[in-house]
Amino acid sequence: MIITNDYEAFTYVRDMLLKQNEQSTDTNANCQYRGYSESLCQKIREEAEEWVMENGEDVDKAIENHLEPEDVYFYEKIYEQPFDTKCAAGFLISDNFYQHHFEGNAITDNSQIWQAVKISNPAWKTTESSFNLVKSLQSVHDNNEPEDWEPLLAKIEKNFNNYNDYVASDWEDY
Repeated sequence: MIITNDYEAFTYVRDMLLKQNEQSTDTNANCQYRGYSESLCQKIREEAEEWVMENGEDVDKAIENHLEPEDVYFYEKIYEQPFDTKCAAGFLISDNFYQHHFEGNAITDNSQIWQAVKISNPAWKTTESSFNLVKSLQSVHDNNEPEDWEPLLAKIEKNFNNYNDYVASDWEDY
């Protein structure tokens, strides 16, 4: 989708978040720009339990190294999987401009993350208000359960003018 204004960015992120219906997290439930769904993690954990039951020798080796055998399998396999979730800002960053070192860093107006959003959407003439919009969307994703997203996103939607510009004076922490 080509985003040309703040409202298009909002509706795209809103629709993608509501469709995804879960936070984008790492394996420790920390929010991520690119992450793994709970269902994918559960599937790999179940595979890990089966693996432990079938591989006694490897299990003993893991225990000798003070590791839980399920964890050895899980972490080996999960990182072979492609990311299957994104956060609010993550939806606005194309795969070509995503960098793994973004993870664990907040988006700021002069960060590489914000630059990645801007170059991923060259037709969108971003402003300080555009940045505030992305920060607000990010806050909805990071600080709330998916079942609470829709009414919070509806509050954000009230902050657009007739020109589809986001007009909130600052980003809101939801």
